[in-house]
Amino acid sequence: MCHNNLGLVHRNLGDLEQAKEYFERALTNYLTKLGPDHLKVAMCHNNLGLVHRNLGDLEQAKEYFERALTIYQKKLGPDHLNVAMCHNNLSLVHRNLGDLEQAKEYFERALTNYLKKLGPHHLKVAKCHNNLGLVHRDLGGLEQSVAECHNNLGVL
Repeated sequence: MCHNNLGLVHRNLGDLEQAKEYFERALTNYLTKLGPDHLKVAMCHNNLGLVHRNLGDLEQAKEYFERALTIYQKKLGPDHLNVAMCHNNLSLVHRNLGDLEQAKEYFERALTNYLKKLGPHHLKVAKCHNNLGLVHRDLGGLEQSVAECHNNLGVL
């Protein structure tokens, strides 16, 4: 647990390489003691995904987010907020990779879960609408982009 917490501190300080090192240590410890399908292992995969995304290593980030998603879905079910978080993280990576259709699909999944669990006026819902609008804009769907912006205004 200490390694993960130190990773969080270093990530918040902007020391991403040190954060990565601590998260890797935490992952190794959790894998050894708890096994590959434990929720703490999923948390470490997600944290490593965030660090790799911030470092610009998008393919590695995608792999970590996919591992976290698999565990969260298996352990918590498809409608859990941690699953929505992974969908959102994967959508951001896919958008950065230029895979806009996949980004759109993941944003839509995240939005569905967030709406179901948090309601239409939550900040995470607004962010999903905003991000979906950006993806639609990038795909050339300006009308859909405007619609997402209007949905976003309803949230705020």
